[in-house]
Amino acid sequence: AADLALMGYGVTVFEALPVAGGMLRVGVPEYRLPAAIVDREVQEILDLGVDLRLNTTVQDLDDLFAQGFEAVLIAVGAHEGKKLPIPGADLPEVLVNTQFLRDVRLAELGKTADVSREQVEGKQVLVIGGGNVAIDCARTAVRLGARSVAMACLESREKMPAHQWEIEEAEAEGVGVYPARSFRRICDEGGHVTGVECLNVQSMEFDGEGQLKLETEPDSDHVIACDAVIFSIGQRAGLAFIPDDAGVGITRQQTIAVNPNTFAATRPGVFAAGDATTGTSFVIEAVAAGHKVSATIHRYLSCEPLEQRFAPDLPV
Repeated sequence: AADLALMGYGVTVFEALPVAGGMLRVGVPEYRLPAAIVDREVQEILDLGVDLRLNTTVQDLDDLFAQGFEAVLIAVGAHEGKKLPIPGADLPEVLVNTQFLRDVRLAELGKTADVSREQVEGKQVLVIGGGNVAIDCARTAVRLGARSVAMACLESREKMPAHQWEIEEAEAEGVGVYPARSFRRICDEGGHVTGVECLNVQSMEFDGEGQLKLETEPDSDHVIACDAVIFSIGQRAGLAFIPDDAGVGITRQQTIAVNPNTFAATRPGVFAAGDATTGTSFVIEAVAAGHKVSATIHRYLSCEPLEQRFAPDLPV
């Protein structure tokens, strides 16, 4: 948006949330990225003349073009968390990472009730997952007053996907770690969570098609006691607003299909970038994609070839 505004285009940003900033605002905890920094960054972009429309969902791409927009960029990010398909996953004390972190941030901004605190305060919380977002959930639960917080994941301690320093900082705050665990069910009593039944993992690997091959230790059944569970096993882009007849292709990985060189989707005039095309990645990679796709949109609106022609390296 900033790049295109600097080029002189009229730019409108539609944001379904009541605040601006997307995942930077509601997916990253305050202790990691203070809201004041996001406020400053967003305001600098809006000062370029970008039109921001909050609490606005897009349901129909045809309608956007009918309103006069000549190009549309889909950059919805990976806002939808996932649960394991195991018994007990629908119990009321079972939460999902993205929704949990979003509720916390919106409550801090006074946009929603502080239900997130009520869900974990004074409770024994188990976060299922071993990545950086799982760390964010665990450390946020500590700050919300959980009685105890632990993480459990498939990977061994050495192969956890979270950064090593993140794990160490979480442990320094009292977060326990249960590595190399497979999850059979969420235990309950009277419809309320009492623990998670697990097996010890002996080995795990992904085959050439991305399917997980898992071997567990026989007779290693055990229960990790808890009364609240937060799933943090990955995120995906919410693409339900793109119907089958919209002309925008979706991959088997449930991302938007684009030309990797131009970020152009299968429908003319539609582009996509960030986690909506790659799956969950780092913020800086989404920023880089934004710079690249803005150059492509400029070429599209200028009726130039979308594929950029690179000049050869010449001797100086």
